[in-house]
Amino acid sequence: MKKIVLVFGLVLALSLVSVASATTLQEQIAALQTQLAALMAQAGGTTASVSSIPEITKSLTIGSKGDEVSALQKYLEEEGLLTMPAGVDYGYFGGLTKAAVVEWQKANDVSPASGYFGPISRAALDALREAAPVVTTPTPGTTPVVGLDNTDGSVSAVLGALAPSTATLKKGDTDKPVYGVRFTATGGKVSVNRMDVHFADRPWLMFTEVKIKDASGAVLATKTLSGSADVTTATENSDYYVRFEGLNIVVTPGSDTNIVVVVSVPSSSSFIGTAPYDSTRIAIPAGAIRTVNGKGIYDSLGIDGVMPSGNTVSLTTAGSAADLTVTLDGTSPSNGTQVYVATAGGADTTGVPLAVYNFRSGNQDSTLYSLAFTVATDPALGSNLGTSMKIFKLSDGTSSYYGSLSGSTVTFTINPGLVLTKDTNKKLTLSADISASSTAFAASTTLDVSAISATDANYVTPTYGGATMSGVTSDVTGSNLTFTNSSMALSGTSVTSPANATKLVDANGNPYQYSDVAYTFTLTNNSSGDLWVSTNLGVFLGTSTVVTNASSTINRWGTIQSITGDVTGAYRIMPGSSNARTFVAYGDIKKRSNVTSSEQLKITSINYGTSSAAPTGGTITTGLENLSFSGTVVTSF
Repeated sequence: MKKIVLVFGLVLALSLVSVASATTLQEQIAALQTQLAALMAQAGGTTASVSSIPEITKSLTIGSKGDEVSALQKYLEEEGLLTMPAGVDYGYFGGLTKAAVVEWQKANDVSPASGYFGPISRAALDALREAAPVVTTPTPGTTPVVGLDNTDGSVSAVLGALAPSTATLKKGDTDKPVYGVRFTATGGKVSVNRMDVHFADRPWLMFTEVKIKDASGAVLATKTLSGSADVTTATENSDYYVRFEGLNIVVTPGSDTNIVVVVSVPSSSSFIGTAPYDSTRIAIPAGAIRTVNGKGIYDSLGIDGVMPSGNTVSLTTAGSAADLTVTLDGTSPSNGTQVYVATAGGADTTGVPLAVYNFRSGNQDSTLYSLAFTVATDPALGSNLGTSMKIFKLSDGTSSYYGSLSGSTVTFTINPGLVLTKDTNKKLTLSADISASSTAFAASTTLDVSAISATDANYVTPTYGGATMSGVTSDVTGSNLTFTNSSMALSGTSVTSPANATKLVDANGNPYQYSDVAYTFTLTNNSSGDLWVSTNLGVFLGTSTVVTNASSTINRWGTIQSITGDVTGAYRIMPGSSNARTFVAYGDIKKRSNVTSSEQLKITSINYGTSSAAPTGGTITTGLENLSFSGTVVTSF
């Protein structure tokens, strides 16, 4: 279905055109457009396309999403082929859109008319858009844009001198020239309005940005490459291209026009320098350039042959600044870990691991000279931090370095420096001595990335994750550890919800329960005598719910391995780490019909005692962070 566009002034323009002198339909169209533009220029105006035909760069089908789907839907609406239901957003290719595409394909002789908007449909749409008329809309007080003359010009393209035919780039390079083009026009002005830059390998893994500049260095167009969606795959593993539309580079006879393609390389990438991303080809093959002349005649051309061809670009880590990354090692203490310390008057607990960090230097070796960690405690120890936690040490297993505490910051000066070998993890364990105390507290440590002092092999300050070190705010924090003199230690905390958990609905079919949620933890007796916990879950565990719901409870035991000494009403926990016992209890999270938010069921205390007859008196209230389950899933089963 085709639209008829009525434009103010078109009748007047038609009356001034001698169509009888036109020998072809194309010449008639060009003559009409030229005289209409002249009339509107006299009134003061600018030229603009009246066509609403979108450009679709990828195949679309049932399930496709995004801006191009929205553009196609709006076009089909304008063509009278699609009516979007009230309240339905654009951007999803569903059954209605498919049916509209079928009708459009039939109307435009696209076969098969299957509703799949693929290469054949895109080509037909491109042809419609390129044939769409260009008219002038009056704009009072403006100067007419000087465009193409009414001539049948043509243009040729060859390799230009603004970029070398081979280039070697390193990480962090920006706006490096990789492909030059020189245009020459004959017979009249010609506009280059589209150009596809082809790459032999996945460009989004090698470059962050591709630009086109003119000979003066002015940027004509920019494409940011953040993923595969930003490029078009012509042939998997050998040909990808980045398309630049709307360039309008006017080439005038007698004066060649030079442009250059420039690229930027990421500062941090595990791909750069590793095959196949140690070298690639960049080309402008046949058909990659589209032009239009003063007669409105479109043409396409190129410079290179079939990919891989064109200029060669090598990518290397040599000369790149080192790039640091720091992560928590898998052996770092887990969140909620309890550490048993002596009561006041006893011996300090020495060398307690607070966190284990992995340092890694990309691109080249680097050397660490100082590190700073902040220590957060609960309750806040303030000026007493130095008496509760002391002798901070950083060790790589071979050498140890001792920190200086000021306020809540521990600074390590590493002399003569700790070398980080390129692309090799260096594990550093941060530890401290914990003073004997009668008061339990929790603590966590955070590496201040911006305070790292280091240089690489070229005596340059490394980047961190590709960013300037001093500007990094994403510090690395270790787990929250609890230091207690409680005779019972807690570890191995977790909550799991099995895939086959029972899911119940109410009379109206609404979900209200998620059951078989397993709460698992291990208890270790640090005292010299037996300790006991109740077999009655209500006595053994303290729980709470958010939003408050008394029906959400931990109400049944999992399998508990019996040991000698267990009695009716109490489980025995003998002294020593080898006698630690693991407990599993199951709970149900129930959602009330008048509550829309998620409900949470968590363990808030674990009770124990020295008597099997009355297994209470001792309570664990810290390190329970992992023993919490949120019932968000109950809204969707």
